[in-house]
Order: sequence, then structure tokens, then C-alpha cells
Amino acid sequence: MKMDKYITKIASKKDVLLAISYTKDLINNMNFTTFEEQQILVCVSELTNNIVKHAGVEGTFTCFIQGHELHITASDKGKGIENVTAILEGNMDIDTAGLGRGLQLSNKYMDVFSITTKPNEGVTIVAVKVESH
Repeated sequence: MKMDKYITKIASKKDVLLAISYTKDLINNMNFTTFEEQQILVCVSELTNNIVKHAGVEGTFTCFIQGHELHITASDKGKGIENVTAILEGNMDIDTAGLGRGLQLSNKYMDVFSITTKPNEGVTIVAVKVESH
């Protein structure tokens, strides 16, 4: 059965593993190199693990194909992320940020990467990877 969309709650490490597994199944028939597939799976792992580790509340993960693009959204209604620009630009001490390196890598690996966040209102991260030609 070919799946073209996946949506799940993210509340535990088990949910993270399921999100990774289903994303892998979803991209299996797309035209990504093995390296690009690994980049996508790292991004999914980082974004979903951040929900479990930092949000303090359950989040949502969505992954779907639109044309030749893979779209990923990770969101929660937690405390939000401070200093997003500094984190993404590498101008923040990663040890104190706790989640900085994963966001930097995800930003680098994906073709589109945007973070919307407000203190105590949560985070929505949208990432897109375009198929290789």
C-alpha cells in the first residue's frame, strides 16, 4: 500500500521512531539519493525529538508528498523557542541552547525551512525537500 500522507501525535520516543519509520516508507518511491534520504530522516528525528525533549506538551508531526516535494511539519503548543535566528546562524552556545545543533542541521539539509514561534504559544516548523532531478 502506497502512503502519501502521514499525521501523528508526538509525545514519546516511540512516536519519534514511528515518525521516522513512516517517513522512510513515504519517501521510498521518491527520487532522492541515499544521502538526501538520510538528511530527511535526520531532520524528522531532530524535529520530533525536540518536541519530546523541549515542548513539555504533546505535539503533532505531518509528512506528505506534493508533486515532487516532501513536506514536513512539526508543531506543538509548548513554551516556544528563544533566539531562533541566533540558533540557526550558529551564533549561540549550543550547550546552553540544548536544541540548537539539530535545528542548524535541519535548516542546512532541507530546501525550505521555517520556524514560527511565540513564547508560551508553541512552535511550528515547516521543512520541504525537493526531489533530485
